[in-house]
Amino acid sequence: MQQSSSPAPISVAISFGSPVIAGPQTPIATDATTQSSDEIPAEGHSGVALGTISREPSAEPDTEEEDEGPSLTDGDIESLRLSTITMGLLNVATVIYLTTEVQANEELASITEGVVGFDTEFVKRVLYGDEEIIDGLPIMGASAKKTARLAIQVLESRLATFSIRWDNTGICLVQIARGDKVWVLNMNRIRAFPTELRRIIESPNISLAGAGIISDGAVIWEDLRCNARSLVDVGLMARLAAVENHQEEPFSNLGLEVAMLEVMDIVIDKTFQKNVNWKAEPNKAHLLYAAIDAAASLRLYGDLAPEMKEEEEDLETTFSPEWYTFNCTFGEATRTKRSVRGAEVPWSTRDCTWYANNKFQGKYY
Repeated sequence: MQQSSSPAPISVAISFGSPVIAGPQTPIATDATTQSSDEIPAEGHSGVALGTISREPSAEPDTEEEDEGPSLTDGDIESLRLSTITMGLLNVATVIYLTTEVQANEELASITEGVVGFDTEFVKRVLYGDEEIIDGLPIMGASAKKTARLAIQVLESRLATFSIRWDNTGICLVQIARGDKVWVLNMNRIRAFPTELRRIIESPNISLAGAGIISDGAVIWEDLRCNARSLVDVGLMARLAAVENHQEEPFSNLGLEVAMLEVMDIVIDKTFQKNVNWKAEPNKAHLLYAAIDAAASLRLYGDLAPEMKEEEEDLETTFSPEWYTFNCTFGEATRTKRSVRGAEVPWSTRDCTWYANNKFQGKYY
């Protein structure tokens, strides 16, 4: 497929007033090499410049109305206002909405190492074939059904007989944040597993940071049969950093909203987006809402990672990265280091030595 056959990706640029979505005829970029003289400054909530938006010049003026996606409800408009403010606080300049495999591979090719914010939006997967038959058996308990389904999935994967059935998948969007950009991949429209996305998910050199990220790893396995590596749960990192606030609770990850409020004093309001149908085409409000989770996860990691390291250097206590970093193998959390015999080892929050019997026991010196 030639590059020219793929439409330009739509960019959502954050401005002080409201986001701007550029249609295929007026792509938005933050790369200085593509800027024209027609430049529009993009500012965040606090007035801090987030970057410069440039519109590529066209041979003739475009009189057609820009494609801004599905219409907005009153709730969407309020959500859009709040999301714009939040994006400014997170220093996000551009959200790039990708709807084709070609676009996705081109845009993601530059991500080769480091940490990215990661999130997915998904709905309940529709079971089919042997999995559907197993799920309907009344004589099997939930645990036995899960084990039987997993056996089928692993066998299909190893025999290379699995093919993605896009009408049955639950995964809808994949969001990746790096620097001041967030890429939102609409898997419903792409209907393929971009090779660059698979590379990022499977790479040992790229850490995927997210709150409760094991659920994202699980849906990627269920729908795409891909094992994610180097997942970092920023909710667990936040829990360790603010342990004094949760000493009577078992060790588990803080939700993104709680973590952002406790660590960064930033409110993420999801009031208007609780009943979004992610299978439908997202509007501007939905795109920004989806992008926020990946951007906030990356920002949390950036703030918390130095704190974890400082604690270790002070020798007052030891934070082990193994407490919040793991792989996702066959949909389950496994340790990043295999056993001496090369076998996968299940990961658990019980690995954290700060806790015993699901209760904080005090810092180990």
